[in-house]
Amino acid sequence: MTAEEFTAFLHDNIPLTRALQVRVAELDATQIRLAAPLAPNLNHHGTAFGGSLAALGILAGWCVVHHGLAEQALDVTLVVRRSTLDYLRPGNGELHAESRLPLPQWQAFIEQLRNGQRARLEIDSRVYSDGGDAVQVRGVYVATPKAAGDTVSA
Repeated sequence: MTAEEFTAFLHDNIPLTRALQVRVAELDATQIRLAAPLAPNLNHHGTAFGGSLAALGILAGWCVVHHGLAEQALDVTLVVRRSTLDYLRPGNGELHAESRLPLPQWQAFIEQLRNGQRARLEIDSRVYSDGGDAVQVRGVYVATPKAAGDTVSA
């Protein structure tokens, strides 16, 4: 899947991504970078709204896992189970969120899924603007293999 195709997938399946004007800026097998303009994500102080920053960080983690699962041709239901955030500074320009797969943990995660088991993975994301980190996010993502006839998509 290309960055443009993934952006279209997000806009079609997660309506909030359209409102935030999120786009997939970079994508490969183990990492992703999302971008969003400041204007639709402003708060009353003229900086990025904290909810937009949180959504971008959580979304980046979900996206890198979702893309990795698609690359592995695994049909699962993927959800975020928990997230913790540290707000570091205001976002004053275009917003970016980055996530990478933790490769040793990723291999164990994939193996559990291939064995028909539910699997959990912690992903760290950073959201930054104007060259500095605005938010650090740690998310716990859970994937469950789909049962035959299950219609919920990841």
